[in-house]
Amino acid sequence: MKEKTEKLIKAFGLLTTEEAQLLMNVAELLPKGSVVVNIGAGVGTSALAIIEQRPDLAKTFYTIDHRDDDNPFGGMLNELHAFQNAKMEHLLPNQIKGDSSTVGAGWKNGKINMLIVDADHTKDGLMKDMLAWLPHLAVSGFVAFHDYTAEKWPDVYTTIEETVMRDESYEYVEMRDTMIVFRKLREPKPEKEATAELAEEESMPESIYRKADERTSKRDIAVEEHKEPVEKKPVSTRQKKVKKTENELSKE
Repeated sequence: MKEKTEKLIKAFGLLTTEEAQLLMNVAELLPKGSVVVNIGAGVGTSALAIIEQRPDLAKTFYTIDHRDDDNPFGGMLNELHAFQNAKMEHLLPNQIKGDSSTVGAGWKNGKINMLIVDADHTKDGLMKDMLAWLPHLAVSGFVAFHDYTAEKWPDVYTTIEETVMRDESYEYVEMRDTMIVFRKLREPKPEKEATAELAEEESMPESIYRKADERTSKRDIAVEEHKEPVEKKPVSTRQKKVKKTENELSKE
């Protein structure tokens, strides 16, 4: 763990050291000149962790937040103070003030290699951010969601389970504490093509495999209804682990 990031974590605790380390490990995998977008400035922990690990990414790092005033909830001013206190003001990210989904809808700064989503934690807000930003994520790019298993924000867990976790266009990479990371495998199929494939699948004769799938689904539902609290034992809808990437991220 980098010294300045660890100091900021101890001061505010909005990220754990494990969560920050996961972001730093992902940043290490990014090619030179990668575009990084952080939705939700907080107190600057995510940005500081990544840029302290990869100072070369500062010029192509963007923080999106609708707050730039002094407030207890975090925002761009808090991020500025974090970089000033760390003597890294010259590496401050490009800060864009505005509603995150609106900024995402009009994004014109190229494909994104790493996206951190940590803004609106309601289902509606998170869905808006995902719809606005995920299309800009490059194939092989990473997306990290914070507070995935935080009891305080149950909508985050539910929304991710119903979307990215089920989407074959993404693969699960790793989770540390409440930070979960996925990698984009390919662009999602056009809606018409996906609908046609679904119709073809539904017209196929029922098989023992389909029956097995139905039993598995019922089992998963039962597990969901009786599982331990999500922060202790999250249950994923689909396991999409890629060992090679997980080993790379876990080496530190």
